[in-house]
Amino acid sequence: MRGERFPPLILVGENQDNLVCLEGHLRLTAYALAGFPTDITCLIGTAPTMGRWAQ
Repeated sequence: MRGERFPPLILVGENQDNLVCLEGHLRLTAYALAGFPTDITCLIGTAPTMGRWAQ
């Protein structure tokens, strides 16, 4: 990734200890294959009722 910037991953969950990737699954896989560079930009959203959003 020679200096290119990609859109941030969007992660959500009930708290910051248990997050799910809402948008950017393919980028997350690419980051994993690249050994997880240290400067991944993420947008994080938390809400106590996030686990019930699909019900």
